[in-house]
Amino acid sequence: MHKPLPCSVISSLFLLLLSSPVTSQTAPANEPISRVKPSVVRIIAGCTAKFRYTETFKDSNNNTIIKTVEDDPIEAVSGSGFFINSDGYIVTNAHVVSTAEDGGKACRERLFSRFIEKVTSSKLSEVSQNTKDEIKKKTESTFIDIQHVILFNESGSNRFKFDLKKIGKPINPEGTEGKDVAVIKIALINTPALLLENSDTVQYQDKVAAIGFPAAADLSKEWYTEEIFDAKNRAEASVMDNTIANPNKTLSDGTPVIQLNQAVPKGTSGGPVLIDKRGELRVIGIATFRNVDQEDKVAFAMPTSVIKEFLGQAGATNEVGTVGQLYKKGLEFYSQGKYQEAKIKFEAVKGLFKYHSEIDRLIRDCNQKLAEQAVSPPYLFWGAIAGFTSLVFVLAYLLFRQSPGKQQLSSVPVGINFPDVSQPKRDHKGWGSVAKTTSGLFRPTVVSNLYKIHLKNVQGRKLSLSLNQLEHRLGRDATWSNFKLPSEGWGVISRKQAVFRKKGDTYYLYDGDGHGAESSNRIYLNEIVISPTTGLALKDGMELRIGNDPSNCVILTYSSSAGQDSDDQTDVSRV
Repeated sequence: MHKPLPCSVISSLFLLLLSSPVTSQTAPANEPISRVKPSVVRIIAGCTAKFRYTETFKDSNNNTIIKTVEDDPIEAVSGSGFFINSDGYIVTNAHVVSTAEDGGKACRERLFSRFIEKVTSSKLSEVSQNTKDEIKKKTESTFIDIQHVILFNESGSNRFKFDLKKIGKPINPEGTEGKDVAVIKIALINTPALLLENSDTVQYQDKVAAIGFPAAADLSKEWYTEEIFDAKNRAEASVMDNTIANPNKTLSDGTPVIQLNQAVPKGTSGGPVLIDKRGELRVIGIATFRNVDQEDKVAFAMPTSVIKEFLGQAGATNEVGTVGQLYKKGLEFYSQGKYQEAKIKFEAVKGLFKYHSEIDRLIRDCNQKLAEQAVSPPYLFWGAIAGFTSLVFVLAYLLFRQSPGKQQLSSVPVGINFPDVSQPKRDHKGWGSVAKTTSGLFRPTVVSNLYKIHLKNVQGRKLSLSLNQLEHRLGRDATWSNFKLPSEGWGVISRKQAVFRKKGDTYYLYDGDGHGAESSNRIYLNEIVISPTTGLALKDGMELRIGNDPSNCVILTYSSSAGQDSDDQTDVSRV
């Protein structure tokens, strides 16, 4: 018959349950949307002008009269688009960027025609060609083409002039023809791109989302000012849920289109229409519409099958690129609560593409999470210790819980001799021998951590440098560096290359002078640039590269080991 568990064991079990570590996972709000928003851009296309018409004539009293008419009209369209690869290629609607098709010539002519109507107070059709020519001679004209892609982040808006690479035709009002697709390019690299999904897989009533920048499609002069242009309410891309009404629509000219159940707001045209595929949002088309009458619009998506046709003609491909991969991995780390790893990825993204819309917020969130962890009481650590200890006691009790008496002795293997404990043996040598016997148990052992960095250049030459201070500086500037480097073979190392700072039992590596100024040749971990401000916690065996060129660099390897009863060591390379 088994005895009931004693109170000590019950309390140990309770303590074990109480101290079991609880892990939680967090994720940025609307993580799938956070993944795609950095790829969506605002596009402004059109032209603006300044006109000054001056005419001198005599009135009936022979007085000289000077007539002056001035105007600064604008014709521009606001739309959306998205990066299709890491080389700055963008997909949008043809009707959004159509003013750039002829170099803006037609747009400028329309502005001047409206100015003629203002000067003559007549409809253009009522003005003779001679009068038009006279007005043109007497008018000072300045034109500015508007071909802007705008990227928003926490620092504000950033404008880039786009080049038109390939353009189709907007869907006509009758809805019979038109491939409303255009491919443009801006002078940026490492742009975050979206992947295209096979639009043939779309089904009736599939849930989709359109992302873009709603605004008045035809911009007024007042709208196109710095204050309005940079307004916060225009800097945030909007997400609009929708569903597929008909995935198999075809225009009269044979162009396939996907009909949506709800019209998209003005300004969203050209933005991606996304579908969830295995937890990842992918593009099945770009938002567009056709006018049925003045009040009604039918929303369509130009499918990816048409988009790919234009990409091929523009010489562009669809790929995510390095920034997209780093950003995705950073979000995964963040959702797992690995904030230091996530921060490294996010800082790498910012280093490669500083216009990223989400990255400043995510780095700040990582810093906040890490700060909260740093100041939190170490309940989990001590809880784990208590839990482990309790588990040992419980297992020991369950293992040896048997009935008392001879049954216990009968289970002892033959050949094991137990001491006679019926009478305690006296130590006639006194307590001194006890102290001598146990002194080995309590004698303090000196353990010293040895930290080193090992350098290897392209010629195969090696250097080993010990880290035994709170801060070390590595560089070719002899007045600044703690280490004396040979004069030849190590020119890749900058004058102020890196700073090593010890925090607890860990050395942190900072690129540059340790005060925010980066080195000229930088330091890389798996092609990720080490930050000069936040640094990198070094781990045993970690290998880094000094130098921007992998074919001409210095490999830095960090090592840490523990030794007992070690003597003081002197690094001959340290000054």
